[in-house]
Order: sequence, then structure tokens, then C-alpha cells
Amino acid sequence: MPQINQYTNSGVQGSNGYEFQKHCALYILLNRYASLVGTRYFICLEHHEDFLFCHLTDNDLVKYIEAYQAKKASDSWGLSVDLFEIIHKMTNVGLDLNNDHMTKDSSYDHSLDFISNHDIKLKIREKGKKDIKDTINVGNEKVLFRDLKPEVANKIKDEIDKLSGYNSDNMDQLEKMSFGFIDLNKAYSRQKQTLIGQFNLIFGDTVADHSAAVETLLRLFRDAENVLNQGGVVQLMDPSKRVHSNAINHAIAIITNEQKAYQLWRSQADEIAKKIGITLAERSRFELEFKNSFDLFKDTKQAEHQKILKFVVDNKSVFNNHTSEVECIEDLYSQFIGKHNTQLTSATIKATLFAAYIEVRETL
Repeated sequence: MPQINQYTNSGVQGSNGYEFQKHCALYILLNRYASLVGTRYFICLEHHEDFLFCHLTDNDLVKYIEAYQAKKASDSWGLSVDLFEIIHKMTNVGLDLNNDHMTKDSSYDHSLDFISNHDIKLKIREKGKKDIKDTINVGNEKVLFRDLKPEVANKIKDEIDKLSGYNSDNMDQLEKMSFGFIDLNKAYSRQKQTLIGQFNLIFGDTVADHSAAVETLLRLFRDAENVLNQGGVVQLMDPSKRVHSNAINHAIAIITNEQKAYQLWRSQADEIAKKIGITLAERSRFELEFKNSFDLFKDTKQAEHQKILKFVVDNKSVFNNHTSEVECIEDLYSQFIGKHNTQLTSATIKATLFAAYIEVRETL
């Protein structure tokens, strides 16, 4: 019988109190976004630890995992019983990762990262002597365990040695640990504002509503977090617990494509309306429908929307025949209604084809 990990499903059972972990995951994702573009990875929420960043090879083998324990705090951390218990738990996580049945690359390794939004002050105090300390804060955001002062590292080793029952395997995992400060406010609303600001710095005016974009990405995390581990057993191979880079990239593409569609429509609305027959009364509905189409394209149950998207994909050659975007849209629309029957209304066909045009254009 498989052993049940006592921490498994803790996030599902108390999901309302774990927004901070999701905010940390998104904060790290956005901070690294430029370097992650073009790479394969997935993020797990409430898996072995609060969240995992799992980096993959081109063949989808796991090559490196960053296991994060993210703790919101109202006071600074010190060398306390609470911190020792967290570190001990993290060393067990490292052992669990080694034993997980995921398909690993031959170079596989992992890190164990404790992060908090408050200072971490690891201090050794002896009477009559100067304090020995390592401080992790906004001015010194990350310290590896191996770079701690020897006295601080030895104190942690002694405590973890006792908590683990003098298991040398746990002690080996300490060498993979780090302590980090994450610059997120203690208030939920201020954390969201920081994330919105990060998103704005990356995407600027290519996105109309940065707040909605951040909420879209957080929703991906919540959907994965709220899946119960079957039988309480943690397995990285369970795809339902992952937020894959493909899903993140697709969500961002939808967000940016919506804005590109709006920009094209608003700059050439009269000409587009004239060419494909959108009346003044239909314009507001047209905007709403083409916005919704980007979400419907990823739903395989939406057969009619899939049909229109596939038609535009299959007729990419039309893009080579025009120098005007409006004329290209008109040509695609004329060809589609001439060759295909659909259950969609005329207005919905126009909006869906317009969205499909933007989606395919961005792949050329």
C-alpha cells in the first residue's frame, strides 16, 4: 500500500488561506518571464510543497525542480522551532522528489527554497560575544544554505539531525536549500497591485486590462490547486495538478490577441464594417462576440468556432494575396460563406472569423 504524505491535499482543504502561495508563484513567473519564453516547464500548486517549478527537456523529461515553501509573515523569521520544523519538512520533500516516479533526465536535480515576505534573521547570540548572523531581506534577497555562516549552518544541521532521527539523507538535502525574501505586501489587495504592475511592465499597451490578465493566470493556478490528489498520494505525473507552459502561453496569447483585435477594429471599424456588412446597431455585439471567440477557440466542444478557425488556418495562403488587412478579412469571409454551412448567425460568423484572422496572423 502506498504511503500517504501527511501534507498532501492540505491546500485543497484550506484553499481560502493560500492565495499568498499563488501570488508568489505568479510573481516568480513574471520576474522570469523573458528567460522562460521558448522553454518547457510546468507549475504545480500544493503538491509536494506549496508550489513547484518543474523545468523540462525538449523530450518532456524533468531536468530540474524548484520546490518552494512560501510563508506570509507579520514578523521576522529567526532560528526558531517553527523554522526548524519547516526546514525539516522541506528536506523530506527533497527525498520525496527523488523517489517520485516522474520520468527524469539523467542530469536531474532540485532545489528547496524557503521564501517569505518578511525579513529572515538567522542569528546566533552568545553572551559576551558579537552576534553571528545572516540576514535575508529586500537588500539581500537570497542566500544559499551552503553560503550561510558556518555557525548558523551548524545550528540548523544540529536541529534537523535531531528532527530527522539522525537520517543522513535529510542532511544531504540541506545542501539544496536556500532562504529568500519576496517583495510582496502583507495585504492581499496590495499583492495583487504588485502583480498587476509586473504584468504592465512586461506587456504594456499590448494588453488592455492588466488586472483581468493577472486574474486569468491566477485562475489557472486555482483550477490546478483544487484538484484532490487521488488517495492522498502525490504524483508529479498527474497532469491535472499541473499548469503547463503551453497553457500559460496560450492564456497570454489570448489576452494579447484580444487587444490586437480591438486595436485593429477601432482603427478601421468603418472600413471593416462596410466590407463584411456590420451595421451600426451590430457593432457593440460584434466587439463582444469577437472577444469571446478567443476563449471559445480553445474549447474543443465548440465545433462551429473550431470550424472557422480551422478554415482560416487552412487558408493561410490568402494572407499572401493582400496588402490590406481589411481586404484580407473580406476575402476570407467571402470564401468561408461561399464554401461552408454553419449553425452560427451571420453576425457571429463575422465576429468569429475576425478573431480567427487575428489568431492566425500572429502565427505567421
